[in-house]
Amino acid sequence: MRRSGTRWFRLPEPCAALLLAGLTLGCVSASSYDTIAEERDELRDQKERLEASSESAEKARVEALGQVEDLREERDRLAREAKKLERRVTELEAALRDQQRVRDAEASRDAARDARFAPVRAELEPEVRAEQVWIGERPDGLQVVVAEQALFAPGSGELTTGGRALLHRLALRVRDEDERVEVEGGADTPQLRLARGAAVMRALSQGGIPGEQLRAGSFVADEASESEAPQRRGVEIRLLPNFGAGAGIVDPAARPGAPATSVRP
Repeated sequence: MRRSGTRWFRLPEPCAALLLAGLTLGCVSASSYDTIAEERDELRDQKERLEASSESAEKARVEALGQVEDLREERDRLAREAKKLERRVTELEAALRDQQRVRDAEASRDAARDARFAPVRAELEPEVRAEQVWIGERPDGLQVVVAEQALFAPGSGELTTGGRALLHRLALRVRDEDERVEVEGGADTPQLRLARGAAVMRALSQGGIPGEQLRAGSFVADEASESEAPQRRGVEIRLLPNFGAGAGIVDPAARPGAPATSVRP
């Protein structure tokens, strides 16, 4: 039998071990490279994601800062509006207090006037029910209109007995009060108006009202009296606060405190 021509060499054991280690190391290095490459790629991806997140976060931060600034401006605007409203509320409260004081003063004045003239109203209640007397309130006093037939005969300037008695009853309720009594004769002609006014003043004076508190005149210029005169035709007597003007004739255009021509009833 013929042997093959191939020769086999037997390496020494140290060399064989060295060769095996080199081959093994080569395989390990290739595996490590792939792992490192994968880690690198993953880190690169993470870096890109972090950069994208950072950009988004920066954008969100800028937007948030803008919103904060907008909110700050809105807060300042609302604060200014609140101050304006507070000032307005303060002004309205002051106005309400002023109005309340006015209403309280008016209510007090009305109550005092009602109390002051309650005796007059009570005294003339029968004539009021009989529609011979009309009583109205004035800002500064009381207005009493007596129908002419309750005091005078038609066309006459002399009081009837009943008319004189009615005026005496009224005088009893007024004479002890510090009232200014103004009288308007209530007639178509000036002469009859003056005659009736003088007759009423004499009767009131005889009833006890001091002469310096009596005044006679015409209220034609008073729009309220003029507009209502046809419905309340008669002698008009006004009970007003006494300003110490003294007896006299009330000028048609005169108001409390205006000078008047003196004439005794």
